[in-house]
Amino acid sequence: MTLFSKISGEVHAADAELDALAAASGVESALVRQKHVDTIRSRLDAARLQVEKMHKHALETDADKKTYGAVMASKVITLATTFAAACAKSDAVKAAVDPPAAREAAVEAAHLAALEEAEAAARKEREMAERAVEDARVASVVAAAAAAAEIKRLEVEEATRVKTEKEAAKAKVAADAAAVVAAAKAAGEAAAREKVTVAEAEKRRRTEEMAAKKAALAARAAVVPPPPPATAPASVPSPVASTPASALPASAAAAAAATPTPIAAPASAAQLAGLLAGILPTPAPVATVSKRWGAVHHVTGGATELRALLTEASAAGALCVVDWSMATCGPCQRIKPIYERLATLNPAALFLGVDTHASAANAQLAQEAVVRAFPTFHLYLGMQRVAEVVGADVARLTQLVAQHAPPVAAAAAAPAAAAVSVPVAVPAAAAVAVAAPFAVPAVIPGMGSSDGREGAPNTATTTEMQAALMAALADLRGAVADMPEFITSVRTLLVFVGNVLAHPGEAKYRRVRLTNGTFHARLGRHGGGVAAMEAFGFRRENAGVEEALVISGAAAAHSGLPATKALLEQAVPANAPPAAAPPPNPFAAMGGGGTGDMGGMG
Repeated sequence: MTLFSKISGEVHAADAELDALAAASGVESALVRQKHVDTIRSRLDAARLQVEKMHKHALETDADKKTYGAVMASKVITLATTFAAACAKSDAVKAAVDPPAAREAAVEAAHLAALEEAEAAARKEREMAERAVEDARVASVVAAAAAAAEIKRLEVEEATRVKTEKEAAKAKVAADAAAVVAAAKAAGEAAAREKVTVAEAEKRRRTEEMAAKKAALAARAAVVPPPPPATAPASVPSPVASTPASALPASAAAAAAATPTPIAAPASAAQLAGLLAGILPTPAPVATVSKRWGAVHHVTGGATELRALLTEASAAGALCVVDWSMATCGPCQRIKPIYERLATLNPAALFLGVDTHASAANAQLAQEAVVRAFPTFHLYLGMQRVAEVVGADVARLTQLVAQHAPPVAAAAAAPAAAAVSVPVAVPAAAAVAVAAPFAVPAVIPGMGSSDGREGAPNTATTTEMQAALMAALADLRGAVADMPEFITSVRTLLVFVGNVLAHPGEAKYRRVRLTNGTFHARLGRHGGGVAAMEAFGFRRENAGVEEALVISGAAAAHSGLPATKALLEQAVPANAPPAAAPPPNPFAAMGGGGTGDMGGMG
């Protein structure tokens, strides 16, 4: 495209646009038309220099200087005329558009000002609302802080009150303990004085009785003529008098007691007294058992009382077991019935209980003994600690008691140093029970080791069965939630054992599946439940389908089962509520029978 064509097109386009703006004076906005006119005028101003230059060349008359031909010169002159008309038209349109544009600009400016003012007002209102919210938040925080401070003040007041009450209660306990100790000390002193008085009176009585016997014997000896000096000495000492009884062998002592010893007349009263002392036997002490022996004696007087009891056990040559416990200790309370049972079954040993909460003296004693865990059991022989059990380890405790306890024959001599005693006779059955206390062997022969045949026997002794049962019951008591659940488990075990004893020849009563719902819910799911069954001779068996507990026919005929069942019955308190009526037997179709739903669970 040539420069003339380009400029000509722009001029004609600007002229056409000006005509259109003039025609749309009442349609478009004056500001828009003003802006359009200004744009057109800018384009015309940009083309003005070229138009004027071409117009000058078109008007050149000198033939040597002419640039355009006649036709082109005519076109350029026409373009210059059109350009001048367009410029004049733009001036006219602008003059017509500027006043309304100015008014529109003023209105728009006023509108913008109003909008800005409204926005400023809205912004101020928002700021005020935000300030109000912030003020409310600050007030809420201040109120919360004030409430927290009040709660803290109340807590401090409550803590101070509780501390004061505790200190008062502690002081009262200390005062009560001091009063108890003082009363016990006064009672002990009074008992000691009375004992000394009784001993002195008994000593005077024996002295007077011996003096009377000596005087009577001297009077009788005075009328007997002495033997000739050449044939016998003044006196012949008795073999018994010259040899201490402890130095004689048993056979020699028996022979001396059976053989008469000739006695010559004494030369004086002093010789007579010595002769009588060697001949007359010393009365044997009466065998007594303290009321403290055969049961747990609870210490409340601290170190003084414990030392006296240890001295008593040491003088009797007996084992002394001390149970350190707290009233708030769960394991301590769970093992307590078993500890009391051990005391009952071992009357030749002294069993003591020291509750550190029972008195301030006991608490101080526990600190001095460096007891760091509860329960803790200390075993003493001859005032020396020989063993210790930390925790509710029933098996370990029963083993140590069996290891260190003296034989049953010591039960008569053990309480000889007791302050309060009554005569007692230990029956032969009790002697058997005490002679073999609850010692739990590592592996009980015959339990879980048979070959599974119908006739495989249970080679465990009755004592071993009972020891294993006691250990299992201790674990069971610690595993169940409460005493009623423990009683339910024990009664379930009694049903199984009772059925075995009542029907030893019927296999359906000697097998129970471990997956059985009733067995699992009442006994099998608890720790110690399966072990209790195994204590009676049941053993695990897997017949290829599911695991079960089975007792052989020979094991079911064990002579110790009734005695062990009787021991198990003692685990149910006498005041326990009766067992609930059993539901209908769900195992009737499975070959079961017996009591309720637990006759046989095979």
